[in-house]
Amino acid sequence: MKADRDKPNAGYLFPELLSMIFSFAFDNGFATLPRARAKSCQLSLRDKTSCSTVCKSWRDVAVPMLYDYVVFCHDSQLSRFLATLNHQSGTFNYRRMVKGLTVDLQYPSSDACYYTIEDILSLCPNLTELVYERWHSVLSGVKMVALLKRLDRSLLICLSLGRFIELSPGLLPFLQELPQLQVLSLHFGYPLHKHGSIRLPHVTTLSLFLISSAVPGYVLSTPSLTRLSITFAGSHSTSEDLRSDIHKITADIGQSLRFLGIDWEDGNGIPGAFDLNMLGPCQQLHHLVIRGVSSFVGTHANLRFIDVWRELRPTSDWPKAEKLDLDENQLQVELPRAHLPSIARVRVLDDSLRPDIPELPTILPPTRRENESLRLHVFNRIVWDTPTMVFDEQQFGKWGRELSPPHVVDEFVSNAYKYMDVLDSDLEMGPGLGDLDGGWV
Repeated sequence: MKADRDKPNAGYLFPELLSMIFSFAFDNGFATLPRARAKSCQLSLRDKTSCSTVCKSWRDVAVPMLYDYVVFCHDSQLSRFLATLNHQSGTFNYRRMVKGLTVDLQYPSSDACYYTIEDILSLCPNLTELVYERWHSVLSGVKMVALLKRLDRSLLICLSLGRFIELSPGLLPFLQELPQLQVLSLHFGYPLHKHGSIRLPHVTTLSLFLISSAVPGYVLSTPSLTRLSITFAGSHSTSEDLRSDIHKITADIGQSLRFLGIDWEDGNGIPGAFDLNMLGPCQQLHHLVIRGVSSFVGTHANLRFIDVWRELRPTSDWPKAEKLDLDENQLQVELPRAHLPSIARVRVLDDSLRPDIPELPTILPPTRRENESLRLHVFNRIVWDTPTMVFDEQQFGKWGRELSPPHVVDEFVSNAYKYMDVLDSDLEMGPGLGDLDGGWV
């Protein structure tokens, strides 16, 4: 696609095309792009007609994709999006397009944002996923219930409530009114055992953030749970408190777990050795992901994979690093293999990847073939996936050591790599607009 070669600024046609696409899609100003350098007056009628034809075709495909999952990071987006939903369009039903919504406002200007969100939720009848994060002031459980009542409760599959969402006695029982709920994330700030049991029969994935020694396991009944992530986000005074918390949670909701992740939000309180006997109730557990521990003790009959997030310290030579004492050695994990009859693989994960790719153990699972080392693009990072380590390629620069490339380069392994970006070099090697043949039709 290109404009007439003898017309000035013909190379700016593609930015103009993008501008037209988004002006068609967001004619009320909800989403805006910087204006293209090309001006409409510089385009011939033939060019404008071609742009319009292409834009409409792209719009019909792109707009439903853009509205499928919407993320709010600034409060100014709320009113614009509400106007979009109220806009009478003859082409699109914006309200029915929205399937997922994330509200992550770090600096909301006023409580009016809450009421705008309430209006938005009431206009999205097909919403199945809701993430609500707050970074200042507590939202009462009563107000959160009021928001959830705006939704079609029979459709909601995924719900994540942030740290400043109060888990009041009214909110937790309300979760039982979400019959299709499968994925749930909650922050607990105080014990809730006095409020009885909450049965969530279809929840398969649960994330718990414990802001203090407040164990919610005995108030949640999750018979279908197979994936559990626990983050200790507050003060847990002693290792005995920590052991008690983990044991209580797993004893109540860990019977069917296949995956367990344990993390410490600020890095404090990480035990040097982790006692696998704490996971005794999790007899079906196959994959454990934990942060920072140096060794394991105890036994587990069915555990097959262990991933340990570690901060990899700069060192000049890996073989030399492997000879360090266990408390300094970041490349190996001490493991009682004799007491782990089913263990198949133990990996060290580069902790510098965790903030950007927290789901790395799932994206690059430990279940692939044993003798391959892969160099991969995962989101915006270049990651080396080896049988014993997964780390950022930038670690080479820190260590100052040239290493030979892995045996297999850029191989995509089954469905695990569906999230990967294309190589930047592939984009850069594409033809420029001036090299394209043909013209507008």
